[in-house]
Amino acid sequence: MTGFVAAERPPAPLSRLMGAVSGFVAADPALAGFFGAPLPVDPPYDPRQPPESVPATGLIDEMTASASPSTEVLVREIAAAAPLLPWKRTYDAGEVGAAFLAAYGWFDLLAPGGPFLWPDRRIAIAYFGRGLTYPRHAHKAEEIYAPLAGRALFMTDGQRDETLGPGGTRHHPPGVPHAMRMGEAPLLTLVIWKGAGLTGRAHLSQDGSAS
Repeated sequence: MTGFVAAERPPAPLSRLMGAVSGFVAADPALAGFFGAPLPVDPPYDPRQPPESVPATGLIDEMTASASPSTEVLVREIAAAAPLLPWKRTYDAGEVGAAFLAAYGWFDLLAPGGPFLWPDRRIAIAYFGRGLTYPRHAHKAEEIYAPLAGRALFMTDGQRDETLGPGGTRHHPPGVPHAMRMGEAPLLTLVIWKGAGLTGRAHLSQDGSAS
């Protein structure tokens, strides 16, 4: 955040989403403990990231049907803000295939690079379509997943495989390989990163090791 002074207020849907995410994380002991700092409700906003869509952007509306009472409001705020956010895809077709790219996407909400600025934590939202397998991968950052709608089988080295939906969390220590398999339902999930490699990316490899 050095040298940057926020000169604009965020669009109302982004403000509501940031507030909803902060409230959701603060209310969940596992997420609040992992974040390890007071949750920002009104962090600095950087308007220099223009909205960017991926095919998955238009699929978020359908996720409200598989939310829980505790996540429904947040899922609706994600759907309302989706067209205003800088959606990304970490991989390319050579790594994961065209079908995966057509039903996958994520965006940073709170991160060192914005749109809401925070120096040492990263909160993102990710969507994975029904039937997808997120291949075995690893990264240097420590991570926790919190499904918001839908379900997925989480497979992590050193932990038992577990199918999780809203209300569950999955912790991935730094550098530990992990994968996910979506079934008949897609998955919309909140993800928090912290520690070394915060601004890096996940890497697919034969042994799933971080590089």
